[in-house]
Amino acid sequence: MQPHQNHTQRNSHLLPIAQVSFQSHRRTTLRGVTSLWRDGEFLKFWIGQTISDFGDQITLLALPLTAVITLHAGPVEMGVLAAVAAAPTALFSLFAGVWVDRLPRRRILIVADLGRAVLLATVPIAFVLGLLSMTQLYVVGFAVGTLSVFFVVAYQAYLPASSADRSSWTRTAR
Repeated sequence: MQPHQNHTQRNSHLLPIAQVSFQSHRRTTLRGVTSLWRDGEFLKFWIGQTISDFGDQITLLALPLTAVITLHAGPVEMGVLAAVAAAPTALFSLFAGVWVDRLPRRRILIVADLGRAVLLATVPIAFVLGLLSMTQLYVVGFAVGTLSVFFVVAYQAYLPASSADRSSWTRTAR
């Protein structure tokens, strides 16, 4: 190398690679990109996920409040309820990943959400019938936690693979 060569001349063998990498990071324009609101599959997924998230937030608040207000649960019982609801994450996460890879993800999402809704519906029904107990809340918390593990694992795998034209989702998300 000659000392008087500039930086571009010394590294001319790198230019084609650098140009390719810079070209791939250019922002695409939205011309030609269809709206996600017109994609039926995405719209169904978005509506379902919104309902699911709404239900999750209610559950996080309602199950412990039911234990405290209705059953007058103390600190130990509340701690057990929290532990029972969180235990499935530690117990089943690895197994859930294997099952999700072998089963249809969309079906797992739907079954998990419907299962959680049915389980949680047993709480007000048991209350109205005068049968509500801490044992039922423990069972419901554990079962809902288990279905939630499968839902979360399936959700993380479903979104990237859900559209044949994933690039339109990515471009719109930017």
